[in-house]
Amino acid sequence: MKYLILILFFGVFACKCPINEQYLILNWTKNLDSITKLRTELRLSFGKTIANALGNKKFRDYIKKISENLSDSSFKEILFSVHQNDLVDGSNSFKQIIKKYVDCEVKTLFGDSLVEKTLLYDPCVCLKIPDFLFDLNWNTVDFAPCVYVQTLNSLDGYQDYMVYHFSGYQNLIKDYEYTKPEHYYIMVKYSEDYSLVNTDTWKNEKGISFFEFLPQVQSNWPDLQSLILDKSITTMYGSNFVFIAKYEAYKVWSQKYSYHGTLLSQSPGCGEQCLRDCAKQDDFVPTTLDYVQVTNPLFYQEPGTLFNESTTLIFGFWNSGLGSFENLFAIPSIRFKKLGFKPKSIYLKNIYNNYENLGYIQVPYIDFQYDQDKKSGNKINVNYEITSKLKLPYFQFLVGSFTYKDIIKNCNLEYTQPYEIHASNCPIQGVDIISYCEPALIRHSPSFIACYFNY
Repeated sequence: MKYLILILFFGVFACKCPINEQYLILNWTKNLDSITKLRTELRLSFGKTIANALGNKKFRDYIKKISENLSDSSFKEILFSVHQNDLVDGSNSFKQIIKKYVDCEVKTLFGDSLVEKTLLYDPCVCLKIPDFLFDLNWNTVDFAPCVYVQTLNSLDGYQDYMVYHFSGYQNLIKDYEYTKPEHYYIMVKYSEDYSLVNTDTWKNEKGISFFEFLPQVQSNWPDLQSLILDKSITTMYGSNFVFIAKYEAYKVWSQKYSYHGTLLSQSPGCGEQCLRDCAKQDDFVPTTLDYVQVTNPLFYQEPGTLFNESTTLIFGFWNSGLGSFENLFAIPSIRFKKLGFKPKSIYLKNIYNNYENLGYIQVPYIDFQYDQDKKSGNKINVNYEITSKLKLPYFQFLVGSFTYKDIIKNCNLEYTQPYEIHASNCPIQGVDIISYCEPALIRHSPSFIACYFNY
């Protein structure tokens, strides 16, 4: 017994990581079911360890370099399972760096197995610098960002999430109390850009069909399947599991099957007449959704959007002659940045404060102003053919948007029945009725979409 006490005594003193009793990981998970408890503890532990590793400048340099997407003026998601073996400092890989920065609290929960369990139970976890920070040049010498951790459930009430910093600073960000973040930060979250797809079933690890993200590909699937797979990323989870970038898959469809006819540029000689009335009986006269454009800011407008940087737009077209919806169409994982939203001013500063048990430390804060008067962003070309020869007096279109949230009930890659929002019942964001012979004016739906049509 004496030797056991000594071992415990020296074990405690060998573990000199700062522990903030108020924010202990176990405090957030004690009332959760076993699967949610495991996933929440893993995500918080991984996020805390990433924050610790960001105290290493070489790791900061690596994150900045691999994140920058200069062609899009945005930041890439860094999928941990894809980049785990990247060399960070010439001798240590990404996962080796992570293992070096596992602290006392995390070791108590997972020992030396944090990396392995994260890869097994959280395959879509990623690191992401928020896009709105792109125009702010991150000085990796002087600034180590905080880490905001997205968890399956909020932690201490409505939309509460943990903030970690390598200095030992910890806090809760209460998303419902304000509409913009305080710190310069990196997100640890479930990927919005990628779907981990089983190519035997074409369902992701949640059991959600790939065709809910891209319903329009089904009619041309034999031709598109190989093209989309060519753009996929191999994984450690077996030859039949790949990561597919959903927006890139949409671009594959668009390049091959979007409408490229004459109606995109001019009306074929009808003058003021209705195009469908003057067209010859055998003419191919499609109605085409030209482009969409968000007309109201989506950026940090509602609680719970802190980790959301993209949405999936769903279009359903009502055929009044047949009395049913047809031509279900989606633009998946479209980044808000592509829609033209960014702060009009932003700056970064370190603030020194005296924290209990930590002393004086510096934490990076940001301040920015968003242009609330801006009412339109970049247009997104669609060129989607809605109908062809049907001579109907009008049609109705519905617009919905949704995000697949980070809710995963199964703890491995086996199929489970999901309980997520699906395209079939996504919330309707706008409705409008278009007459075929109206001029192609801007159409404002009741919420955020303006649709331009050619006839």
